[in-house]
Amino acid sequence: MKKLTLLIIVLLFFVFLPFPLQAQNNELPSSVPSPKANKGELQLFKKSASVTAEMISPTIVKMTNTGVNIEMIIKVMDAAITRIEKISGKISSRLQKLNLTGVKTVELDKKNSQIIKKIDSVKVEMEKSNTKIQVQKFKTQIQQTFAEMEKIIDDQRSLVLELKQVATMPAIPTGRLTPTKIKL
Repeated sequence: MKKLTLLIIVLLFFVFLPFPLQAQNNELPSSVPSPKANKGELQLFKKSASVTAEMISPTIVKMTNTGVNIEMIIKVMDAAITRIEKISGKISSRLQKLNLTGVKTVELDKKNSQIIKKIDSVKVEMEKSNTKIQVQKFKTQIQQTFAEMEKIIDDQRSLVLELKQVATMPAIPTGRLTPTKIKL
């Protein structure tokens, strides 16, 4: 039980770890992509997605297996929602700066909203229950919800790869990307 408590504390530390501040000289001029400006942010997106997938989901499953207090699981679920919102907010903001908002980003935002609603619905149901009972009843729901969250994180990773392609393209005189270069 001590090991599990320590694992939860470490998890919450990583989840609430603030994003590092971006250097002032990393701002992009107008909408022309620059490989230097994008490199740090791309690594940040990958790291954030990786932390979310590899730490939150398995921990929730482990917690459900050991019958941890529901209140503690709800805290971790809240942390997961915060993490998803931070990651998607960062990606959306970056895409707007690059004038790359389009169908895929709208789909990603929609999926993020859906997963947050699902986590919330499981959380609300758990809150209504006796917080001292074992969480076996919710185990399947939680596992399904976080499996879907991992799928969304994969979508975020593929979006990051597309951003990386854009970052390495030569600047276009008009300052805009042609539709044939990248489909978002």
